[in-house]
Amino acid sequence: GDPCPGAPECVPEGDWSAHLCACPAGSLPHGDTCVDDPCDPNPCSGATGNRNRCEPDAGAGTFSCSCNMAFEEDPQSPGGPCLPDPNAKDWTFLVYLNADNNLESYGYQDLAEMAVAGSTADVDIVVLLDSLTADGGAARKLYVTPGGSTELVHLGEIDMGSWQTLADFGAWAVTTYPARHYALVLWDHGDGWTATAQQGALLTKGFSTDDHGSAAGISIASGDYARALGAITAARGDKLDLVGFDACLMGMWEVAAASEPFARLLVASEETIPATGWPYDEILVPLIGDPQMTAAQLGTTIVDSYFADTTANETLALIDLETMAALQAAISALADALLAHPSLFAAVETARQSAQMFYSFDGHRDLVAAVTEIAALPGAQGTL
Repeated sequence: GDPCPGAPECVPEGDWSAHLCACPAGSLPHGDTCVDDPCDPNPCSGATGNRNRCEPDAGAGTFSCSCNMAFEEDPQSPGGPCLPDPNAKDWTFLVYLNADNNLESYGYQDLAEMAVAGSTADVDIVVLLDSLTADGGAARKLYVTPGGSTELVHLGEIDMGSWQTLADFGAWAVTTYPARHYALVLWDHGDGWTATAQQGALLTKGFSTDDHGSAAGISIASGDYARALGAITAARGDKLDLVGFDACLMGMWEVAAASEPFARLLVASEETIPATGWPYDEILVPLIGDPQMTAAQLGTTIVDSYFADTTANETLALIDLETMAALQAAISALADALLAHPSLFAAVETARQSAQMFYSFDGHRDLVAAVTEIAALPGAQGTL
């Protein structure tokens, strides 16, 4: 018979030794059934006074708006604007480290680099690490300490290529380790925006491939990436200060556009990233030394440390996502102008092909270089 009759879905435990009856995404358990989650989408996102976290009430379909992480109720004015929590840490640095693939050894190297700094009274460093063979291939939530790490939760086998895994980790971490600022690093392979013959040649944009997972990775074009970050920011009650990709080929306009609703800054590379990844010791030691560092300063430290680590590291960039609206308006205006002048299509394609390309992927072209080439075309002035 059905082990989970009715609305709940039957899902296996991480090690497949048992099962759970879980409600589908967008719903919550209520008695023996599932009801729509009143906090999906978040109805508190537009609230003022740092009160943007939605919490379902005990009754089906009702909710309340609570204080953002790193804020607390004003005892003199309950339900009013929330006050800064004096006990919150300055930074929580989260790393979604998917080493359940051929990058496993490099994942452990980077974990050791993080331990050179280690967490302090002002900065928490928290990692979800999934292994290929080490530790029996298990995934673990780790709290990075000076010189090592402490296992917080032993998860067994999980699928790091699933957006739900990212959502669950991020939401748990931002509520367990409240801080004034959050950085989320997504560590693994990245493959850029490419066309696939499957599902009607839909565009896919993915990262985080798990050799023991059933998902093909976390897709950006399908909305999975947004679903994960949406859950994390809803749990915090605010955008993340910084999202970074320690993964190849993620420095693209499409990725930045998908990140903008959920983060203020993005760090990503147009080109591939060496297997050794970011130099976390050179990134985190300065943060530990100056926990008052702003998100822009942390992003600059990441980029500068990466560039100085080896001459092969050249294309990591810090992107101000607050400027995305202006960039998207400019791109749309250019697209409209091109569509209005089909006689220029062949010349524009030649110009596009002249722009800098990354990793021999024709679709990976530098945007500034492409626009510069197009602007230099005969007849482009005053037309495009």
